[in-house]
Amino acid sequence: MKKITTLLLLLITLSLFAQDKIYQHKVLPSNVVNGAPHATLLDHPDLNGNPNAKIVVKATQLGNQVVNNHQIDLFYSTNLSKWIIENTDFSNIVINSGFNVFIGGNDATLVRHSTNASNTNGIITQIDNPIFNGINPGPYAIITSTTDDSNRIVVPFAFDYGETPGFRWIYTEDLSTFPMDVDFNIVLPGSGSTTMTHISNNSNMEVNQTRLDHPLLNGNPDATFVFEHYYGVGGSSTNVDFPHFLSSRYDNNTNQWTIYTTDGSFFVENVAFHVVIAPRQILGTEDTQIDIAVTLYPNPAKNQTTIKTNSIVNKVSVFNILGQEIFNTDNDTAELQLDLSNWEIGTYFAKVQTESGLQTIKLIKN
Repeated sequence: MKKITTLLLLLITLSLFAQDKIYQHKVLPSNVVNGAPHATLLDHPDLNGNPNAKIVVKATQLGNQVVNNHQIDLFYSTNLSKWIIENTDFSNIVINSGFNVFIGGNDATLVRHSTNASNTNGIITQIDNPIFNGINPGPYAIITSTTDDSNRIVVPFAFDYGETPGFRWIYTEDLSTFPMDVDFNIVLPGSGSTTMTHISNNSNMEVNQTRLDHPLLNGNPDATFVFEHYYGVGGSSTNVDFPHFLSSRYDNNTNQWTIYTTDGSFFVENVAFHVVIAPRQILGTEDTQIDIAVTLYPNPAKNQTTIKTNSIVNKVSVFNILGQEIFNTDNDTAELQLDLSNWEIGTYFAKVQTESGLQTIKLIKN
């Protein structure tokens, strides 16, 4: 019996390791690269020594902290065996600014792209890959530049789709000419991630931000996501250029996450985004938050599933894909069983409130 229990725990651990995740990196004096004040060193067990990591990075505001208002890129240091975030204009990276670091799991897909004379013309570079070719809008994906030489891109860029050649494009949002030999990581999320399309409009905009609406995000300041502007993904009305540096932050007034312009520029209507929400992983080395380990097994489940944590569970609320609450219960133990026998087949989101904090996990009923 002990061997079976040990095997079950191992399988759960491996399953969690294999899934997509996001961890938050905070720029501190201790992780600014020596001799390179424009760069900060990432330290994560899935990234260290792994130049082929399925990684993208997006700016986020950590609480009331500052934001890094610069274009960034990533590169892997073979000397340090670690990944580095840097400001492409070589401005000093802002201390206490934050980044959401997306790490794709085993079934995420990494597409690498480099600009060259055959695929790049003016403001666009074509991604010639069967994953994207002839498919509009195509799969959800997110981008980060990974150039490690002088040909860095210092302006905002986004996705587009060229109907005539049938390729997904990356284009410069300020319509400047692409330099050659710019490298990109393009990651298609796998299991553990939830995707959505968001389009800014008058009902979800205030000044320089647009509010997201999703049960995994609403009322959850600990949620983590990355996003990409995709020109035209919502139809011709969303053919909108938006050449601004963007970040994410939690709006305590509305209890919603927002995408906002870091220079304070007004948001406009019909800017469309791919949004990828993934479980947050807290390492405990870059902030003072407590690691909330939540496991759910079996998942998918048919009649019953068990929530288990390393802290006392105070409350569990379950929402359907439309954001409607279908179940909630108070609790005072570290383990809770859920009876799913009367639930409809589909995807649900369980918000688990513990003594240490809040975490939201995806639950599939089959």
